[in-house]
Amino acid sequence: MRKNLFLVLTGLILVILTGCGRTIAETEKDVLKSTNLIEETNAEGKPNRKLADTYDVVYTLDEVMTLVFEQILPVDETIQLLDMLDKYEIKATFFGSSEQLEMNPEAAEEIIKRGYQIENHAFYEMDLKELDYDDVYRLIKETNDIIETITGQQAKYVYVNSKKEYDDIHAVADEFAMSGVINYSSKINFSDPEDERKIREEMRNAIARGGILAMNPDHMNAIPYLMEAVDEVDYNFVLLDDLIDLDQGRKPFAEIPGADAIQVNPNMEGIEPFLHYQEKTDRREVALTFDDWASEAVVLEVLDILDKYNIQSTFYLKAKTIHKNPNLARLLIERGHEVANHTYSHLDSTTISPEELQNDVYKAHKIITEAIQEQPTLYFRPPFGRIDDQSAQAIAAMGFQALGMYDISSYDWNSEYSKEDVINRVMTNVQPGSVIVMHILNDIHTPGVLEDVILSLQAEGYEFVLTSDWIE
Repeated sequence: MRKNLFLVLTGLILVILTGCGRTIAETEKDVLKSTNLIEETNAEGKPNRKLADTYDVVYTLDEVMTLVFEQILPVDETIQLLDMLDKYEIKATFFGSSEQLEMNPEAAEEIIKRGYQIENHAFYEMDLKELDYDDVYRLIKETNDIIETITGQQAKYVYVNSKKEYDDIHAVADEFAMSGVINYSSKINFSDPEDERKIREEMRNAIARGGILAMNPDHMNAIPYLMEAVDEVDYNFVLLDDLIDLDQGRKPFAEIPGADAIQVNPNMEGIEPFLHYQEKTDRREVALTFDDWASEAVVLEVLDILDKYNIQSTFYLKAKTIHKNPNLARLLIERGHEVANHTYSHLDSTTISPEELQNDVYKAHKIITEAIQEQPTLYFRPPFGRIDDQSAQAIAAMGFQALGMYDISSYDWNSEYSKEDVINRVMTNVQPGSVIVMHILNDIHTPGVLEDVILSLQAEGYEFVLTSDWIE
């Protein structure tokens, strides 16, 4: 009863005040403030508002992801797209603007009829920087109202085609009790729609467990290539609601224990870095390590081979693209491996200043830590294995326990090397205590040669250890 009375009084206030020349958004905002539902400002003088969550990757190790389409086409094209999705048993979520929904109500009805989901894309092809709070409020409300009229369902999500967050959008989404603001982990953009090799490569790179893959429905002819990539890792597409239900929640960087173990530190005086190239031991032991980062299919293939032979490795991750697939980095930890730092940009450490190096490495530390949700192993490996005294001191000053170097480069990345060349290079140089570096990159030798390298080493009586088994 009290709630109903409050709504009636609120409605009367809105009518009176809007009659005085105020917008509904302004008036509702003032009413909320007057009833202490939101505060005027925070300690910094900024609006203190509750903001809806953003989703681009859902924190889950389940082998699922979501496909979203950024617009709603006319009914004939929509039916063609839906037929293709039905053929491949893909569940997708469609985001539409008010204009698209008004122009194509039959298409929207067909989408709902077939069991798909329609959500709010109020800002389709708009410059978000040009919108103020009133614009945001009006556009979201208009689109929500049309979605409910056509589908009989309330919109839960609003889509933002930008990696930058806009507080007004998140605040209005929360005011309408929407479940969140949707972004994407990967977005399909074909520079050349006729280049099948590039299309396949882009689809392969877009696959990410827990990810949200955005696609223009005009590119529906690429869906068979997408399914090739999905079938390679045996994943499933689910509706957006079902994906978000799997979200385990991801801690922000500052709340992760050990996040502050690495810091930018210009004071390098008296620092003596520890560089570990190989272990002094008579035991026939080697450490098998991996650098860089690759698509889901390549990483999974490497992990499956290591699991087959019960080998744990240290992975030095290049962090630049981890944000698209952070759950895959977490999977390395779940399978018993170590995750360490291999920079963000993969620049030669000897060609940049200590300040530039530290900033780049710290950026990588933040991304890796947020991805795996725990402190990484505090080792650093320089790109190309190049390091000088000043760079090594800069790394040690940040808090790294060791620079994880190596004495054997497998050259698995070298296109001029055959599979046999890679194996021979490892076997002619190996000795007790060797640290072997291989790579996880797309379209190189590693998945095809890794098992033979392992078998060749085992045939010579070598066992495999983690880098930390030696360093610690």
